[in-house]
Amino acid sequence: MKVLSNLWRIYLFVILSTAFALAVLGAYQWHMVKKDADTELRYLNDVSFTSTRAMLDYQKSIFDRLSEDFVVPDNNNGIEKLKSTIDRVVKHNPEIAAFMVRDPEGKLMAASSQIAPINNLGTLINDPLTQYNLQRTLKQNKPVIGSNRFIPQLNKQIIAVHYAVRNNGKVIAVLTSAIEHSIDRYAWNNSRLTRGTILQLFRDDYHFIYSSRPQYQQDPKEYLVPIPAVMVDYFIEQMQVQEGVSPDTLRSGGKLVSVNALFAPGMDALFTIRYEPYYNYYTLTSIERHSLYGEFLPTLSWQIAMMIAFNFLLFLMFKLFNQEQKKSQKRLVFQANHDQLTGLPNRYYLASHFDSWSASCQGKFALFFIDLDNFKVINDHYGHSTGDNILIEVARRIEVQFKDLNIRHGGDEFIIFIPEVDRAFLLQLANNFINDLMQPITAHNTEFSVTSSIGIVCAPNNGSELEVLLSKADIAMYEAKKHRNEAFLFSDELEQRSAYHTAIERELRSAIERNELSMVYQPQVATSTGKTIGVEALVRWNNRQLGIVPPCDFIPIAESIGIMNELGQFITFTAITEIEELCRQVGPLRLSINVSVQQLLTDGFFEFFQAEIERRPNDDLSLTLEVTESMFIEDLQLAIFVLQRFSNIGVEISLDDFGTGFSSLSLLSSLPIHELKIDKSFIDDILNDEKAKRLVHSIISIGKDLKLTTIAEGVEEKTQLAILQVFGCDLIQGYYYSKPLTKVNLLAFLLTGDTKALANQ
Repeated sequence: MKVLSNLWRIYLFVILSTAFALAVLGAYQWHMVKKDADTELRYLNDVSFTSTRAMLDYQKSIFDRLSEDFVVPDNNNGIEKLKSTIDRVVKHNPEIAAFMVRDPEGKLMAASSQIAPINNLGTLINDPLTQYNLQRTLKQNKPVIGSNRFIPQLNKQIIAVHYAVRNNGKVIAVLTSAIEHSIDRYAWNNSRLTRGTILQLFRDDYHFIYSSRPQYQQDPKEYLVPIPAVMVDYFIEQMQVQEGVSPDTLRSGGKLVSVNALFAPGMDALFTIRYEPYYNYYTLTSIERHSLYGEFLPTLSWQIAMMIAFNFLLFLMFKLFNQEQKKSQKRLVFQANHDQLTGLPNRYYLASHFDSWSASCQGKFALFFIDLDNFKVINDHYGHSTGDNILIEVARRIEVQFKDLNIRHGGDEFIIFIPEVDRAFLLQLANNFINDLMQPITAHNTEFSVTSSIGIVCAPNNGSELEVLLSKADIAMYEAKKHRNEAFLFSDELEQRSAYHTAIERELRSAIERNELSMVYQPQVATSTGKTIGVEALVRWNNRQLGIVPPCDFIPIAESIGIMNELGQFITFTAITEIEELCRQVGPLRLSINVSVQQLLTDGFFEFFQAEIERRPNDDLSLTLEVTESMFIEDLQLAIFVLQRFSNIGVEISLDDFGTGFSSLSLLSSLPIHELKIDKSFIDDILNDEKAKRLVHSIISIGKDLKLTTIAEGVEEKTQLAILQVFGCDLIQGYYYSKPLTKVNLLAFLLTGDTKALANQ
């Protein structure tokens, strides 16, 4: 099921809103059309009612005047006078088409000249309808409206109005006035009606007196048919329901009543009705639904057309917006899933597409985890813009060589997926890329040769889940990074080693709290006297789960997880405390403590070290800090400043592992150091490697020239000792004299004084 976008939801809301608004407007307009029609009907009814009554009142006045002058003739002269009188009435009243006088039995006494010559006048007078109206007239003391009928001899449609003349309560004659029903002066003339409005007048016996409906004009016999009883009943019911007016109330009060029968079967119109109680007739005005539609629908159609046009234009506009939105969404999706600098897919893209890519390879593929070597140095020394240019070129070279899924994982890390699992092929491919990447990259007029370390894992052998593969590739990459510019395949052994390092990291965090750390000390012996002049403090760790963990395993991890300062403080505090106690028993001793670069540069370490010295004012204890050449690589001036502070408070500085680093020999004269410590690797080869032997001799010579003490570590054989003595090395440290000793064993060693005897134990 396709889900509408928010934009199309808005468009749908606008359409529905406009449709609803049009419906509300249409309902309101329909209401106003009905209201206007009702107003018009009421006005027309009122005018028609009034004018009809005025007409009848005028006829009554004629009847009254004739009644006053009327004398029943008993001879021919009286009849002639009566004819003359009624001819005069007809002549002076154009609305009267004819006039006649009958006796109470209905016999013709006199007729106006317009109808007197009619041959069948007697038959017309004696027909049932005429007799019916005569009987109605004889019962009334007021004019009675007769029937509407067509008189062929007059070629006119007339309405008869009858009046019974009484003398002493006895009817002596019946006067009949034939009135044209289409005369212009009356409001119920058809030419006066608007909007298809229909005017109808009917007597209280429900016979029509007048109707403007076309069928009544075309066929006068329609007037002879009374209103059906079902229509009368409907009107009675609706008057009561809609207006609360009963037929009796209508006949007695003369109230104008509106009835809505727009959708009633057989009615389908709006009506207003009013009753004239004196003349006993109803005025009914109505307008049929199709007439209202004729006024309402054109306006509604125009509005619908406008709405359709508006919504069509709105559709085009929203379609354009939707297209732009889709383009914008595509851009946003691309930006969210691709690295902005290199254009490569990023880790979010990898997370969402890994499963499908893996499935396309049937789960068999390799993952290269690439990390650039020393990239931070480039950023720090040449600026991030230079680093960015290098990253862009690296990404370009990746895309040139690898055609499948290439990811920038972040910073200087890249991930490459290859649909191959052959280990030899993968190593060859990785090494080819390493060589290609080493080709010079020019950035800001400077050429760089970038090296990289690559960790390789294979699915499904090394796992199928992305997080698992990334974790194992990261392990392989860090193993490769130890050698620099190499590719390394993940292995179970590597995983075990990583698990071992992880366990070290976990256990090391609380090793001090569990009292698992302890100190041992290796004696440093003067070659000239054979006397022990000092010791080097070495930390040992015996873990409850891992057993004895060598310092070379846990010291680098302590630095990486940020607890080296805490560990260094423990070493410093413990070593100074224990050796200071020994000094009280055996006399002066020098204590050498290895300090990492991270520890030396930590805020507060100098103050801590100084406080420990001041807390134990023992002149027999002298302190030496052993530092490596790596301290001087990044910021020489800062290193000199830090070491000078220690030198100023009487702490000597020993340059450990001298000869294994890359420090310039010219710096030795400016560094605040007091001692050069020759690395064990040189001492191991001194017997078999002439170059190593010459190098050791050179280091000792340099020390003497610069008035620096020289000390050789790792001395295990007498022959090694003899050579070092010949070269003039000042101090010897190694198994030849003693292994690292606990505080108790060190005390015994110092008190015995037979270093060689202890060494052979």
